[in-house]
Amino acid sequence: MVYVVESIHQEARSFVTSQKGRTAISAIEQYTADIVAKDPVAIAIGEMLSRLGLSADDSKKPNSVAFIYAIRNSFERDHFSCEQSLGLTHQICREHLASVGIFEGIFFCALHATENIFTPQYINKLCLAGKAQITQSINARRALHSMSGSSQRVSGTGVLDILNYKKRNKIGFKD
Repeated sequence: MVYVVESIHQEARSFVTSQKGRTAISAIEQYTADIVAKDPVAIAIGEMLSRLGLSADDSKKPNSVAFIYAIRNSFERDHFSCEQSLGLTHQICREHLASVGIFEGIFFCALHATENIFTPQYINKLCLAGKAQITQSINARRALHSMSGSSQRVSGTGVLDILNYKKRNKIGFKD
């Protein structure tokens, strides 16, 4: 296939279009092409990642995120909650690779919990629990729910289990 393009932005769009038909491209490759193509959502996500001290790549470094597809879906639903959720995920996983399950769970809670989970009390509780305990809670919920329900909701329930531990008035979901 030969494409005649007038700019690098057009070339990036052509790359994505041609690759989608032939082979699967990773979310990171898609994101990189979207940045080059000056996609406004991708650029806004890049700015958000930069503000949080993160980068989108699959290098497995502590300040990198490979789950850009989940970030983009969340960002398109609610910019502010996405940034808060990603910031808290990074704070929890600071010395480890950020977890998509934790991010999705926190984001779901941000949108659907009956209380604001971004209060100092709840942030502290999640940070003290840490990545391992939150991941264990999410995995326990996944084992209970297997294939039923939304992955984000199941992850959110795992996050709520941590927040509700030894709490008299439990946090729930609005819907």
